[in-house]
Amino acid sequence: GNLGKGMQALFKAAGAGGLKAGSDYLHNLYATATAPRLDVTFLTERLLEIVVPIAHGPQLAQCGASADFVKRHFHGDFMVWCLIPNVSDAVNECFNFNVQHGPQFDPERPELEQLFLACHTIYEWLSCDSSNVAILLLTQNQLRTSAVLATCYTIYTRHCSIAQAFSAYKTRKQTTAPSAIDILVPEISPVPALATVHKRYLQYFASLVKLKHLPNPAPLMLRRVIMHTMPRLEPAPTGRGMGIYPHLSLWRGQKLVYSSSWRESNTKFYHEDDISAIFVADVVLHGDLVLKLFHLSVNALTQETLSEQEVLRYSFHSSFASAPGGSGAVRVTKSMLEIAPAAYDRISDDFAIDLLVTTLDEAPDLSATHSPHGTVPADPKTWRQAEDKASKGAGAGGPAAPGAADTAPTGADGGADGGADGGADGGADGGAD
Repeated sequence: GNLGKGMQALFKAAGAGGLKAGSDYLHNLYATATAPRLDVTFLTERLLEIVVPIAHGPQLAQCGASADFVKRHFHGDFMVWCLIPNVSDAVNECFNFNVQHGPQFDPERPELEQLFLACHTIYEWLSCDSSNVAILLLTQNQLRTSAVLATCYTIYTRHCSIAQAFSAYKTRKQTTAPSAIDILVPEISPVPALATVHKRYLQYFASLVKLKHLPNPAPLMLRRVIMHTMPRLEPAPTGRGMGIYPHLSLWRGQKLVYSSSWRESNTKFYHEDDISAIFVADVVLHGDLVLKLFHLSVNALTQETLSEQEVLRYSFHSSFASAPGGSGAVRVTKSMLEIAPAAYDRISDDFAIDLLVTTLDEAPDLSATHSPHGTVPADPKTWRQAEDKASKGAGAGGPAAPGAADTAPTGADGGADGGADGGADGGADGGAD
């Protein structure tokens, strides 16, 4: 049941030797793939997922067994997309160096460029020859990565919905019919539950495939970050009530692009009765970004930071973060955030963060390439070049005044939540600032 339609494709591949040879071939394949030491799943007819133990030390022998299975049945007609970070050269050698490094964003936030690049290269490899096979190599720690990538690939090639694509992945991973325990206790399912950030990026990906272009390719200017209702993480210096010493930071990859401490040397305490906290940012947004909120334990007398803990983060892409009309507020609610388990119950359900954004005058011209179903920016290298060019132009001349409205995003967080809440909050808070 786990091999599915992949067995039919392999039966055809062995058909030249006659029915008996094809049957023996499939029998041997099934016996090998279902051996206890191997975890092989045919996600599509020619896209496989192989889960191996930690790919170093004494566990490397089991990784070699998977490589032997691949080389025995697919010979040289395979390419491996390795989702394992910092993989050893010995693993590359096991697969005859037919290894590419795929996206590695689990449990961290994904990158839209990496997702499209992986789907594009897998599709191009499979299109080169009908006998080619693509393999996702991962450990148990990268199951979410594989689930997201396999779902994106199904959307990319078949133009189906997220629910249909993810259901197809779950069906392939389910080796037996689900029992009542599987339904009542989903934690034991072989398919991991997707994190909030992964669901958001699946929405981004599906919207991009549908729209065939980035909703707002131009970089944006983040003017203010407004936090509504304060988390209750530390007793107030006065001894009455709870509150937080907030510290905000914005990251693009491993690069810090904004920190609230750059403008305020002393961290202010916000009481749980305070309505909102306003942070001046004035930073350019482009590409994949992560906004993080930290709580600082501060000595009330010396203002010395004793320790810090991450409270929450919000991962997003700037092309989906613009408000309707280009400028306004994009509201991020509690359900859209990745919150630390220790802080979840200390944050009100009414908690929200408003991102006040404006457009820049110069919008980059992003070229598009062809995908199997229409024109989408399948080669994301053009995004990075255009984004870097626009950001350098904005940095050289300073922040420009808001220009004409860009196309509003649809089907993602930026369009839905920004449209509902952006008008009122953008007018009130933007006017005050």
